[in-house]
Amino acid sequence: MITTKKITGLIALFVWFPASLSAAGNSGHCQPWQNNKGRHPERPVYIGEISVLPGNIFNLEDKQEDSKIHFAMNKLHIVTRPEVIERQLLFKSGDVFDQNKLDESERLLRKNHYIKDAEIIPQRVCKGRVNIIVRTTDNWTLTPGVSFGRSGGSNKSGAEIQEHNLLGMGKSLALSYKTDSQRDSYKFDYSDNQFLNTRKELGIYLESNSDGHTYGFALASPFYAIDTPDSWYINWQDSAKETSFYQNGAATKDYAENREILDLGYAWSESADAQHSSRYSAGWQYDQRDIENISDAADNSQITASYPWVGYEYLENAYAELENFNTMGRIEDVNFGRQFRIRAGFLTKALGSDSNQIKLSTELSESFFADPQHLATLNLSTTSYFGDGELSGSEVQLSGRYQHFLDRKNALNLKATLRAADNFALNEQYQLGGLEDMRGYSEGFQAGNKSAVLNLEYRHFFDKSPYQLFKFAAVGFADIGTAWDNHNDPEIVTDVGVGLRIVPTRSSSSRVIHVDLAFPLDGKDKADGVQLSIGTKTTF
Repeated sequence: MITTKKITGLIALFVWFPASLSAAGNSGHCQPWQNNKGRHPERPVYIGEISVLPGNIFNLEDKQEDSKIHFAMNKLHIVTRPEVIERQLLFKSGDVFDQNKLDESERLLRKNHYIKDAEIIPQRVCKGRVNIIVRTTDNWTLTPGVSFGRSGGSNKSGAEIQEHNLLGMGKSLALSYKTDSQRDSYKFDYSDNQFLNTRKELGIYLESNSDGHTYGFALASPFYAIDTPDSWYINWQDSAKETSFYQNGAATKDYAENREILDLGYAWSESADAQHSSRYSAGWQYDQRDIENISDAADNSQITASYPWVGYEYLENAYAELENFNTMGRIEDVNFGRQFRIRAGFLTKALGSDSNQIKLSTELSESFFADPQHLATLNLSTTSYFGDGELSGSEVQLSGRYQHFLDRKNALNLKATLRAADNFALNEQYQLGGLEDMRGYSEGFQAGNKSAVLNLEYRHFFDKSPYQLFKFAAVGFADIGTAWDNHNDPEIVTDVGVGLRIVPTRSSSSRVIHVDLAFPLDGKDKADGVQLSIGTKTTF
């Protein structure tokens, strides 16, 4: 006799048995991703589910990051929103899996000030679809405070507040006040790399100075990836400022300059793939400059250049992940591929220019990555004006760098820079002295339209990182250089010194704090006995 209990059991059996077979079948189709990074599977694999997991500044489960300081910073920080990260990925569900897209997406994420690190991991494959996990770690992005420094015999101070990840949306806002030997300035700076939730970039810059102002606006749809098909941009800037002109170490003239620049461009890519890209471009540039000697109105110049231009760019995609190259405590994505750019502009009086000329600009970057211990880079840029006119002539800049990692804690760095120009405007010249080049001499100690500088550094990187917030390095250095021509005599000067480098490793500012004590070895009748320089730079 068939009872209700038996009927219920048979129904359960018919329901459970096919479902269990289906589950077993599905589990048999899923397996951990075992493909080595950079290798492609034998058959096309498609991207399945993408899980975006933004991380806070510190991992409180790590014993080195579980103090009250770490806890408080995490609590006060707004974590980047998942959609902000997802909009930057170069792949989506349903795309054919391409490891190059994952690698390039990682680099795009790490380019953001507000992200310290990013990792994109293929997790497992189910029925020909690979699930992806995107993990990021945030930087501390709110930076209020005051600053002071001394470089090249001049005092500097200021106060600022900046936020590089406003409300976790990836937008940047900065307000600041600074004073130095040249001017007092108030600045407002806003940038949005996902304008209207797209890949378009918006920038607004306002600066009010004791000697003038700078206003800037930029809107662009950039080449955000190696194979982006096209891009466009519009840049506008209006500025007024005063600059000092140096001769044999002394400021002899002060010039006032008013300048307005408008640059429009469109570019498209051909022959783009994961390894290289060829790009063509065209646009229009308007550049008007009024320069006047403050104490001598007869010493003045008015220059107007209004012209269409065409350009070409070639890029190789050959990135390496480095540490202790330009900064410390961060993964640095350095492109060792060749990069070449050329642009030709056609100045004519009919279009508003002062003269009929051809402007030709070139840039070449070549890198040599012999092995992880020996790294070298070479950069060349030129700007030439052909034809009769006030701008006629050329400017050439050549720089090279070599870094030898002796071991994990020590490195030798050598940098050489050559510059020459024969078409400078009235208020333009190369100046040596201060934090940027000749650290044993005051700013403007030497000046001219030609210069040559050689910087040598021995760097020692310390392991200890207090609260995982700072990294430190000690340096010993020597500088050799000179600037000459344009009524300045050539005189090679040298200095030696020691310094300290401090990098806030969890800050979005990406600044390297420099503290240098330098001793001039030449020109002692004009130079101070010692120069103490305190300031920040974007690199080591």
